[in-house]
Amino acid sequence: MINSRPLTYQNEQADSVSLTLAHFLIGRHILSVPNMSALPPSTKNVITRRRKHPLNLNYFWNRWRKNYLVELRSAHQAKPSATNPVLIKKDSIVQIHVDEVPKMMWKCGLVTELHMGKDGKTRLCIIRLPSGTFLERLVQLITLPTRIGRQLIFNHNIDFYIMY
Repeated sequence: MINSRPLTYQNEQADSVSLTLAHFLIGRHILSVPNMSALPPSTKNVITRRRKHPLNLNYFWNRWRKNYLVELRSAHQAKPSATNPVLIKKDSIVQIHVDEVPKMMWKCGLVTELHMGKDGKTRLCIIRLPSGTFLERLVQLITLPTRIGRQLIFNHNIDFYIMY
């Protein structure tokens, strides 16, 4: 079932519960049997449960955001090698991670310059956004996939990469 597919990386530990879409929809894993004694018998319990639903939703959202985005960032930040010293390169499309802002409100931009630290590693990037250019740390950036079959398509009218 699509709602029982894990949204995050699954550990091999037997006691870890993977986060699924069903957790957001019904508050538990969809394949587990509901506890019949815990079902709300009265209207008061239904109202209480309805009030707790946004809290549960926020809990699962925060858990997903912290688990998934850390995994996404670490998956995209491959270990440097002689052939690939930095994964974030000039002309990469990145999303700027801000803790206080919902993910849908994070800004996307184009990396225009890379700045090296004293150790020779890339530490900062200049990001071009529609509102201007900004200097950001690599820790705040999440690389977005833009290559489809080794082809990058650039639309000069909207000044952003488009994936086909």
